[in-house]
Amino acid sequence: MATINHFDCMNPIDVPATAFTLAGFSDWARSDDFPEKQKVAFIQGSLFIETVGHPDELIGIHVPPAAKTLEGFSDWTYSEGFPERGRITFVNGRLIVDMSPERYETHNKIKTEIDYAIVDLVKKGDLGEFYSDGARFKNDAAGISNEPDAMLALWATLESGKLAPPKSRPQDGKHIDLFGTPDWICEIVSDSSVGKDTEILFEAYHKAGIREYWLVDARGEEIDFQLLVWTPEGYRQAEVHEGWQKSPVFDCQFQLTRSRDRLNRWRYQLSKQ
Repeated sequence: MATINHFDCMNPIDVPATAFTLAGFSDWARSDDFPEKQKVAFIQGSLFIETVGHPDELIGIHVPPAAKTLEGFSDWTYSEGFPERGRITFVNGRLIVDMSPERYETHNKIKTEIDYAIVDLVKKGDLGEFYSDGARFKNDAAGISNEPDAMLALWATLESGKLAPPKSRPQDGKHIDLFGTPDWICEIVSDSSVGKDTEILFEAYHKAGIREYWLVDARGEEIDFQLLVWTPEGYRQAEVHEGWQKSPVFDCQFQLTRSRDRLNRWRYQLSKQ
């Protein structure tokens, strides 16, 4: 019997909203978008996904029929059947299941540096609350539930209730998501998230009204750091002056650079002025 190699299953499983009906699932199964390496089945409205995690662990995911709506998906995230690892994004009935591992040199190290620098800035300025990787937010207007690499809500946003614990949950501090619109979100592009980060989330975050979106791609010879600012027409990149970009949310300029350390590995530096 052939074994499934983890790196054969790097592509996320992009489940269209129509796949929650038998006819829609059949159409998807006949399309070029249907996954070749992972196993996906439709049984009485539920989806059963079999994929590989890290390290080479076979993972079975049962997506209930109710997960085709934002509220149903949110209920699923609170259930014992929701996967403990990986990233599962909901956008307007569409599910993106990504179980790929995180690269150290072009993802984890950048995330750590950005977290460190932004947390320091938020604490010193008493700006609001910073949420690291694993914090989920949902937004009705954009029809989205997602875990960004990092996000921030200023005190004014939190005090107004623009971002708050879901009212549908007991207010006992045990919620695992926030409802509304954060002020700032950061996503770091990986091989498996290019389309999601640069197109799907790009549009959804704008529709959700998120004021500032940082999009970082360090997979090439140079770092592509886009500090994107919300406008009614769409996100626009902040003007770059000698490598510096102005942030409206933080009211300062940022520059992201990297150099080699003593082991010839990447060291990242997020500077502000």
